[in-house]
Amino acid sequence: MGQKGFILITVTIIMAVLLALGGVHLSMISSEQRLTLRSYRRVSAINLAEAGVELAIWELNYGNIHSWSGSPTQRTKTVHSSDLDGLSAGDFTVTAYNPDSANPVIVTTGYTPSMNSPLMEKRRVKVALQGAASKPPPIFDYALASEEQLNITGSSCTDSIPVSGQGNIYSSTSIRKRGSGDINGSASTPGAIDHAGSGDIAEKHPGADLIEFPEIDPAPYITAAQAGGTSGNIHLTGSSAKDLGPVYIDGDLQVSGSGTVTLKGTVYVMGEVKVSGSGGINANGYAIVAEGNIDFSGSGDRDKVSIIMSLNGNIEITGSGDTNAIIYAPNGEIKLAGSGDRYGSIVGNEIDLSGSGDIYYDTAVKDTALPGFGMSYEMVSWQEK
Repeated sequence: MGQKGFILITVTIIMAVLLALGGVHLSMISSEQRLTLRSYRRVSAINLAEAGVELAIWELNYGNIHSWSGSPTQRTKTVHSSDLDGLSAGDFTVTAYNPDSANPVIVTTGYTPSMNSPLMEKRRVKVALQGAASKPPPIFDYALASEEQLNITGSSCTDSIPVSGQGNIYSSTSIRKRGSGDINGSASTPGAIDHAGSGDIAEKHPGADLIEFPEIDPAPYITAAQAGGTSGNIHLTGSSAKDLGPVYIDGDLQVSGSGTVTLKGTVYVMGEVKVSGSGGINANGYAIVAEGNIDFSGSGDRDKVSIIMSLNGNIEITGSGDTNAIIYAPNGEIKLAGSGDRYGSIVGNEIDLSGSGDIYYDTAVKDTALPGFGMSYEMVSWQEK
């Protein structure tokens, strides 16, 4: 074999080795690319599954999960990302089991690039939730809030505790301010603010956004009260201290005299509530809820009455006794007069404030559980698969 033949064989062998090495290298690159793409799709799938969990929790807390398909004990929704923005990041299916219970379970599966793709990767997340009475809706972020006109006269001021300057007021229609009292906060309404007199308003916001006055479900209060039994009309009088509640009163509740009445549970009254005299009500976090009117007068100390609520009637609070409460009359008028100060948040269909008693929004209201406005759900366990 000549020199040229030897060189040709050598070059051929080298080329074969290089081609083999190149093939192995390309195969490794291709394999790594597939692994990288699969890893990317799996991460995208778990992100989509997490989005399904967030959607379900939002619907439970703020939306209407019963608009989803299925039955009352199992609600399901499928979301295709291409339907949202025209770009296909993937799909997810989310199912809420027992959505009306205090412990619903959410199971969601994310698919990428889509649930029907032959290259589909999927990840599953299962979440257990724990429900509790929701925090007050945004309308309770005000010292005073009314759906109809808010009328303020006299020398009453609004402010806030423990930090001053948040004594905000709101009306869905209009605000009429007279007298010498100051509003140490903002006055907001979609309508007009009619301001006269010597009292100041720190900030005025006519033309503000409309805020929803949500409906309340009385069932939690009824259930809590009935746990202590049912009674007819109750009239508590005299100078001795008395305990009351939990109790469901199929009639009226009247409290008079100088004795202090201490609530031991929720009191639900089918009729009216009238409290007078120098005695007081100490509720220690419980509620007084009535179907009819509520009238608090006299000089008694009503500190710690957490919730005073008339579902279909009016609420009138007069006299020199202080109140510390969330006061709510969704379908009636709230009249506040006298020299007693009011702490908490006061919300009604209509509000009339007069006299010399001041109104203090308590910022602790934001963190107070207020039954009747749905549940607030938090995660207690999380499983990925």
